[in-house]
Formats: sequence, C-alpha cells, structure tokens
Amino acid sequence: MDKTSTVPMRWNVHLIAWGIYYIVNASLNVMGEANVNWGTTIVFGCYMGTFYLINWIAHRFFTYQDVFATLLQLALAVALIYAAVYVIIYLFLPHFGVYLFYPDKPFHLGKYIRNMTHHLEPALLAAGGYQLMLLTKTQQQRLLEKERELSASLKRELEAERRKAKVELDNHQLRYMALTSQLKSHWSHSIWGIIRNSLTTDTRSAEIFTLMMELQSYYYRHIGPETSLVGLNEEVQIIHLLAKLNTLANSDQTGVDIQVSDPLLARQIPAFMLSTPLENAFKFGDMKDRSRPIAITLRSDASGILFTCSNKVDPVKVRDARRSGLGLNCLRQQLDYFAPGRNSITIENDDSFFSITISITY
Repeated sequence: MDKTSTVPMRWNVHLIAWGIYYIVNASLNVMGEANVNWGTTIVFGCYMGTFYLINWIAHRFFTYQDVFATLLQLALAVALIYAAVYVIIYLFLPHFGVYLFYPDKPFHLGKYIRNMTHHLEPALLAAGGYQLMLLTKTQQQRLLEKERELSASLKRELEAERRKAKVELDNHQLRYMALTSQLKSHWSHSIWGIIRNSLTTDTRSAEIFTLMMELQSYYYRHIGPETSLVGLNEEVQIIHLLAKLNTLANSDQTGVDIQVSDPLLARQIPAFMLSTPLENAFKFGDMKDRSRPIAITLRSDASGILFTCSNKVDPVKVRDARRSGLGLNCLRQQLDYFAPGRNSITIENDDSFFSITISITY
C-alpha cells in the first residue's frame, strides 16, 4: 500500500470487499440469465447503506458491555431501520405519488418483515458479524486493560512492600544500634578507678592500662552508628581480656574458668553477646569463694552456638546493686533481631547460684 494514498487502509479494505461482492453477485446473475441493470445496482446500494447505517448506530450508541446487551441493541437498531423504511415507503413517498406497494391491498406486517429481511439479509448478516467481531475485540481490550491495571496495582503493592521492608530494616538497624549503645560496660569504670588510684604505687597499672585501652578500643568500634556484627573469635578474646583484667585489678578474687570447645566454628554474632553476661557475673557474683569461680563454656559447631555463664551469687551485691535489667533485655532483643525464632536465653537462679545459657541454632 502506498503511504501517499489519501484513502485510509480500512476504507480500502471495505471498497475491495464490496467490489468483490458486487462482481460475484453480478456474475451469478449473468450465469443465471438474469438482467444486470440499475435495479441491481440500487439493491446493492441498499445493502451498503444498511450495513453502514447499522454500524454508525452501533458506533454512536452501543455500549459493548456483553454479548446479550450487544445483541439486544443490534435487534433494536434493525427494528428502527424497519420502522424508518416503513415510514418512507408507506407514509412519505405516497405524498409524491410514488408507490412501492399495491395500494389496493391491505398492509400485512408479517409479509413486510419477511420481504425486508429477504432484501436486506446480506447487509444484516454482514453488520451483525461485524458488530460481534467488534464486541470480541472490545472485550479483549477491556481484559487487557484490567490486566494492565492489575499489574500496575501489584507493582504498587510490591513497591509499597519494598518500602515497608526498607523502613522496617532501617528501624531494626536503628534499634539495634540503640540497644548496643546501652550495653556500655559499667564494670570497666571500676577498673579505671583502680588504675587512677594505683598509678604511682602499683606496678600492675601499666599492664592494666594497656588491657583497658584494648577493651575500650573494642567498645568504641562496636558501639554507635557504625555498629555491626562481630566475629565469634573477637568476643572470645574479649572474654579472656575481661577475665585477665579482673584478676589483675582484684588479685584477691576468684578467677574465670573458660572452656571453649575445639574446633570453634567461625560465626558472626551481635557485639557484647558473650561479654555482657560475664560483666554481670562480675557485678553480682561472689568473687571471694575461690572454690566456685565463674564458669564459662562455649561451643560453636554446624548446629549452632551454645554459651553458658554461671557464678555463685553474692546476696549483698544483689541487695545493694541498682538493677535495671537493661543489659539482659537488650541482649534478648538483639538476639531476636539477629536470629528471630532461632534463639533462646535460659536463666537458672536459686539465689545461691546464677546461670545463663544462650543458644542460637542454624
């Protein structure tokens, strides 16, 4: 098709279809030894006029909601054309002396409808088929629009879910940092006091000072906005450092018995997960009974991590100490964020001995 043509493609198709129909119809008349004259052309024009009139009415007034409604509207359009033809033939043309019927015979509705249907049958069938094709196409377009709307709605929901998940993750990180920042060691303040009092008299001060600097460096790295998970081996080193510091600072107190199962499978865990229970043991434990040192056991294998810290309780410390429960509460929440549904904290306390067990499964 030449793009410079002024006839739209669809009208070209229509003209070709009508031309083929006219040629075939005329050929059949010739083969049947019937006359092909202006009457045949007028009938052909009526076919074309009826076809486009029905389609114009449909384009102007049809809703194409469903098959039943479209068929009903099509029937009403045909009935309207039948009524219009009746007015023209039986009421309008007789005023000008034109009669397309026998005036001496009474009007018969059944014969009228039969004759109209007979003469307009090709146009009615073509228009009906064309309208059903448009109905199918319209329904397909509506289904596609609904699918696009559903797809757009799902995309919006997915985007909302992603934003919600991001907000939850941000809140999780902020709460994690807030919880971690609350785990600052109170026990270390007493060590700094010992250093201050013994700087000039105690030769242990230099070693204690060095270990405290290392401990504070660990605190500064893992407390605050840049808080992240730490290696399990780092927490084990901090436990040993705390035990050594406590022994140097308080030579009259019991030590810490640390049992780490080999091999120790490397893991990432929340900062201060193991050191916080040990500091609580320093704070509330009976450090005078050398027969009952603080006992720590740690195992990390393919199934998970199992950590236990137990100590003898000093009733006086428990009575006099200001206990907020903040450290243990923060530890619980940290574990729930870190391993939701895969962690447990078990506490055994009979007022004489205290034991805390932390378990994480993989």
